[in-house]
Amino acid sequence: MTFTNYLPDKDYLAEKLSYYHSRFHNKHPTQSHTQFMVVLAHKVASSAPQSYLRFGPYWWIVKAILIRNGYSYHGELQPAVASVYRVKKPDGSTDEDASLVAAFEFADMTNQTEFYYEREFDLYGTEERYVLMDEFMEFGIG
Repeated sequence: MTFTNYLPDKDYLAEKLSYYHSRFHNKHPTQSHTQFMVVLAHKVASSAPQSYLRFGPYWWIVKAILIRNGYSYHGELQPAVASVYRVKKPDGSTDEDASLVAAFEFADMTNQTEFYYEREFDLYGTEERYVLMDEFMEFGIG
């Protein structure tokens, strides 16, 4: 099956990244926006057992980025989902900053709807529901 829903729009994301970088670097010219986003993602994800649900299908790339940046998250990663909901650099590697911004944009969008902290998503556009469940985050195992 092909993923069709909740994918990042490249033009929208580029505009948001430019806006966020400009604002961030005006206030913090010597700091890394990517590291700021990593710390922020960790704060959100670790604030309560189900907080990771805010990131929806982006959770798996967020979790992979947090692990790559030294945070102690365990359990599964679901690389098939993570590879679709990540933003790629021209060389094919993950653009961590853009991927985190996409995840937060998704969280902001869902915060404005009735499915905040939803765990079921129609990723394929077929009404077949994907259930987001990270047992490590829910139960502290993994």
